[in-house]
Amino acid sequence: MRGSFHARGSWPGPIVFRQGWALAEGRPWNDDLNQAALRLTRGQASFMRTAAEWLVTAGTESVVSPPMHADACSLWSQAGFEETRSLLVMERDLSLAFSEPLLAVRPGRQHELSEAVEIDSAAFAPPWRASRLGLTEALSATQRSRFLVCEVDETVVGFAIVGVTGPGAYLQRI
Repeated sequence: MRGSFHARGSWPGPIVFRQGWALAEGRPWNDDLNQAALRLTRGQASFMRTAAEWLVTAGTESVVSPPMHADACSLWSQAGFEETRSLLVMERDLSLAFSEPLLAVRPGRQHELSEAVEIDSAAFAPPWRASRLGLTEALSATQRSRFLVCEVDETVVGFAIVGVTGPGAYLQRI
């Protein structure tokens, strides 16, 4: 791979890695674990290995990939990553009848993302919690996305991040 390796940012904040045409981003996985999340935009296994090594040298204990389809794992395996968690992808036939929602859902406001982080932290155990950076990344994971909230007595009690890419719609976080 041509070009020298560059990292922009400082750990434990977001880091952008570049080497020639290769590009990746690193961030803390969440606020509970000293673990980094690495997202590859383009590049080869050797570039990913170098980015992961940089993150470990910066002080993280381990580096994880984003969730991916089994067909996409070979590049990560070549870079020295191993499967540690499995996620399920669920599907619902939208032609089926829906019941009326118990709470109204509305578009969330930027300042309500902090409340979503608190809700997420209360709902999930540490390996599965998303930090503010994780929720922000979920908002950028698809071509179009929306942050939605529901509230009771003007207090946000739930949220969802939904997105669309091509013909697929995704519930990124709830």
